[in-house]
Amino acid sequence: MQEAVTDAQQISVDQIGQSRRATAARTLAEALWFPAALFLGFLFCFAPALHAPQPHHAKVVVAGVDLARQVDAALQRQHPGGFDVVAVGDAQDARRTVLDRDAVAGFTGGHRPVLYVAKANGMSLEQALTKAFTSVTAERGQQPVVRDVAPTVSKDLMGTTLVYFGIAWSIPGYILATTMLRAVTFDRTRKLLTIMGVAALFSIVGHLVGTGLG
Repeated sequence: MQEAVTDAQQISVDQIGQSRRATAARTLAEALWFPAALFLGFLFCFAPALHAPQPHHAKVVVAGVDLARQVDAALQRQHPGGFDVVAVGDAQDARRTVLDRDAVAGFTGGHRPVLYVAKANGMSLEQALTKAFTSVTAERGQQPVVRDVAPTVSKDLMGTTLVYFGIAWSIPGYILATTMLRAVTFDRTRKLLTIMGVAALFSIVGHLVGTGLG
């Protein structure tokens, strides 16, 4: 009888220990999943994208079928797989295509070749396009005239301000969602109302700051 009681007590102690370990593991997982997801997201999304950046199937338009073939051949020699060249009718079509963001660059030939770019797409892309087409025209002893059809605002020379606005809006949103899990006294309705209120506040503040920056 005494042995049975001892065995039962031992089983109870083991069960309590297992329950505590399971609770600790669950608490640790709930606390660490978000930092781990954020770490892996930044590591595998930002690092590969920003390491040794180069064009990858960037669409460019060229005025004229014959010139498009020549430009495509030259770009494929210099940057294999970097650009997808499409022919358009004339210079106006090339400019309009870039302005409408259907292509990242437009090119026209002639005695004074013109390269249409949009700095609003990013300074690094503009520089890569200018460098690539300067090399193409250099084979003919020419220099392209670069025309920016969608410049950034005067104070945002790098064209990166919107990136930081996006970070300011997104990361606090993730953190808010995580911290709301700890608001155990709030029901689902209160949590949703809180998230909606904070989202509206962040939107208004971001808009006002953006307006102030021009």
